[in-house]
Amino acid sequence: MIEVLKISKSRCSKNVNICVLQELEAAERAYEDLARLAVFMEQTRHDERQYESSAYEDLYQWIEEHALYALLCQLKYFIRDMGHQVSVRVTRSVMTMDQRTIPNRALRHLRDYIVIRNSLRVLENLHQKFDLLKQRLEAEVESS
Repeated sequence: MIEVLKISKSRCSKNVNICVLQELEAAERAYEDLARLAVFMEQTRHDERQYESSAYEDLYQWIEEHALYALLCQLKYFIRDMGHQVSVRVTRSVMTMDQRTIPNRALRHLRDYIVIRNSLRVLENLHQKFDLLKQRLEAEVESS
């Protein structure tokens, strides 16, 4: 997904500033979405270890390491390579204590389901946004 964005920096001649701005805005929004998602996934994984049988521990670990953190790193390096710094600071405070400390097992499972469902939606949304951006950038390169 990130390598797609590198097209315009080297080949977009007509509207370089607009292309760079679009890339940076998309990357920063994606970074913020994924950082928020990582906070919720971290808590979900923690509760899985603490309260459940850890049957899904491997799945949570894979999602965190290979999907969330890998994408966050790629986005951060991409933003840096564009000459900017990540301006978004997401902390664990995005998840309230009420959302963290759910004593009821059924409600905790519901929260975990919602986190996983929303994670898939965020990832799908990011995929669609970057596909559209790629198409626009490729069209710009072809027209110049």
